[in-house]
Amino acid sequence: MDVEFPNNSSYTITLSGGNWGPFVPTVNVGAKTYQDAPYFTGTVYSSLQSFDPTTGFDFTFATPSGTPDLTIIEIDGIGGSSFDKEFAGSQTTINMPGNTLSAGQIDEGVADNVNTESVSGAGGFGVRGIVAHTVYSWFYVDTASANSIIGAWTFGDASTDGSGIVMFMKDLNYYHIEDIEEADSESEGFETGTYTWNEQTLVLRLQIRLGLI
Repeated sequence: MDVEFPNNSSYTITLSGGNWGPFVPTVNVGAKTYQDAPYFTGTVYSSLQSFDPTTGFDFTFATPSGTPDLTIIEIDGIGGSSFDKEFAGSQTTINMPGNTLSAGQIDEGVADNVNTESVSGAGGFGVRGIVAHTVYSWFYVDTASANSIIGAWTFGDASTDGSGIVMFMKDLNYYHIEDIEEADSESEGFETGTYTWNEQTLVLRLQIRLGLI
């Protein structure tokens, strides 16, 4: 991409058709000004792996070597809950209010350090815009409750008979693979199905959909 479209260059976008006739706006891209990738300090990341969404949370960032024009945090929650905050690049702490995200899920987030360059509307549509140099870091937020079973559970040491793994998915499907003991009358293999889990009574029920041996 850098070879085909180098920085410190001007580019034109030719648009034609319709009743307006051809337009050839110019976009000027300045020098490359990428910042350091944003990363959390202290225990921020580890705290997000077991997070109570009913409480507020402070994201703290390391100070980059240069100050970005802005920093953005976006978390896309399941079921419509989300967090989207844009703030000055000189700011290294931002708060997410309690009850922003929903409990019992694993959400995907991204933090961006952005440098922007204004593009005038002269000679084109008359609409201004920006060219952005963006560096980002992905992260996950786990709001599963203390009694949640979502995730992978192993038993045995994975190298001897009697070992296996059960994975409980957020969509209430499960997958089970086990290497049975030689003296056991059951057959080893793969099993999948659906499950229900009551976090109050700790009762697990399975509905087998497929078993392969």
